[in-house]
Amino acid sequence: MFSLRRLLDYAVLCGLIAAIVFGLRYFDLNDSTGDGRVIDGDSLMLDGQKVRLYGIDAPELSQMCTDRSGASYRCGRKARQFLKSLVGNALITCSVIDVDRYHRDVSICKVGKNELNLKMLQSGWAISYFSPSLRYVRAEKSARRGKRGLWQGTFERPSEWRDGHR
Repeated sequence: MFSLRRLLDYAVLCGLIAAIVFGLRYFDLNDSTGDGRVIDGDSLMLDGQKVRLYGIDAPELSQMCTDRSGASYRCGRKARQFLKSLVGNALITCSVIDVDRYHRDVSICKVGKNELNLKMLQSGWAISYFSPSLRYVRAEKSARRGKRGLWQGTFERPSEWRDGHR
C-alpha cells in the first residue's frame, strides 16, 4: 500500500529531476564564454582550454597557397588573421560538440550572434570538414563560386598538406 508520504517523496524526486533537466537546457552547461586567443584559422584558446572549431578545416600556419595571379602567399597566416578580425577583443562563446584525440574541445563558437565556424567558410578561409551541416556545405560552395579566400587561386586541402608535412 502506497502511503501519502511515499507518494509525496516520489513527487518531490520527479520535481527535482525535472528541475535539473530544465536547468541543464536553460543554462547549457556545455557553453563557455570568455576572452579567447586565436591560434590559427580553426583553433583558439578559451580560458586555458584549446578549442577546435567544429566542421571546418583551415590551412596550417606554414601552408602556402597560390593566388589568382599565380603568386604564392601564406594562406595559413591569412586564415588566422581573418579569424582574429572576426574575434577582435570581444568575448567568445563556445558550445562543445565533442572532444578530439588531442583533448581539444570541438566547438561551435560565436562572437555575439556571429558564428565563427560559418563565417570562416563564407569568407573562403576554411573548408567544410566532416560536417553534416548543409549550412556549412552551402557556405563553402558560395565562397568557391565567389572565388573568396582560398578559392581565389589554388591550394592543397589542409588535411592533405598535413599528411605531406609531418
